[in-house]
Amino acid sequence: MGCTQSTNTTTGPKIHPEHPKVVNNTSTNAGTPVEARPATTTNLNDDTALSTTTNTIPPSDLEIAAKAQQEELLRAKSDQERQHRVALFRATKDGDVEAVQQALINGANVNSIGMWDNTPLICACQYGFDQVAGILIEAECNVNAVNEKGCTALHHAAIEGLSEVVQRLLQKGAKPNVKPAKLYNPKIDKNEMLDPLQAATAVGDIESVRVLAITLGEISERVSNSDTAEDAVVDDTVNSVSEQQALKLAIQRGTTLAILPVLELCTKRTKNNTLDGLVLLKQACDSKNEAITMVLLEGLQTFKMIENEQSFEIMNKACENEMALVLKNLLDNGAVVDEETVAIAQKSNNPAIMALLPANPQ
Repeated sequence: MGCTQSTNTTTGPKIHPEHPKVVNNTSTNAGTPVEARPATTTNLNDDTALSTTTNTIPPSDLEIAAKAQQEELLRAKSDQERQHRVALFRATKDGDVEAVQQALINGANVNSIGMWDNTPLICACQYGFDQVAGILIEAECNVNAVNEKGCTALHHAAIEGLSEVVQRLLQKGAKPNVKPAKLYNPKIDKNEMLDPLQAATAVGDIESVRVLAITLGEISERVSNSDTAEDAVVDDTVNSVSEQQALKLAIQRGTTLAILPVLELCTKRTKNNTLDGLVLLKQACDSKNEAITMVLLEGLQTFKMIENEQSFEIMNKACENEMALVLKNLLDNGAVVDEETVAIAQKSNNPAIMALLPANPQ
């Protein structure tokens, strides 16, 4: 009767006519392919991000106003500091003692940095204003500040002949064992590479030479009695060719009184002393300045910095440059004359020289 309904007892998967993939008929989402359903992923940061976004409260008008006021105060403070700095540098370069004092009272920073990394103290010394420099030193400024050219206040005070400032700087802890720097020498109207000792010698500031030599000598003695690594570094700096260059400058510029303090400094150089007395004496003889040659010769003899066998070369130089006093000194100290010395003396035919030579040279 009628059609009999057929029952399919197959429970396995069947192939979809349009999609040749297995469709699970037992899925609760019947009729929807597995691959068509969107994947469910959990982002652990979503809640945090949401919470952060949700909890961010925009600043109130009061907070915005407070921040603006704070920024304005900072700008005002910066402007005020700049005004004080400008006032201090202007007064320093003008050598205006009262204006410098007032700028400091108003709150100007004594260690302000200006053009080329100069401090007010460096400017005061560079311009030769000793009174202004004194005020700044007493205001506890940094006496070892270095500008971009490698110059300190001590460099400039020495080249300007500010002996009192040099002494006060050293008393306040200024380091004399600093490297040479390019300095303008007003006496010879040129730039020179000099350290403080050389600078003072070059301009004939004898008081500065003496105090610098004494201070450097004290450093050398202290270093020679210490074996620490830090002192070894200082020793390398101190025991340089500084004193020999200073002596050369003294000979060139005729700074006679600078010679003995520098030579005495050399006696305290117990390490790496490179002083060559013979070279210096030859240079002094060639300068034809007998006074400075005599001071150098007697100083080297006093401090035992020249050997007797070196006398022969100096004696010939003395004859060549007609320095009778130098020749007499050498002969009095046992120098022996030979035929070469007599021949050199005969060329000049100086009566004072010839009178000192023996009739029968060895």
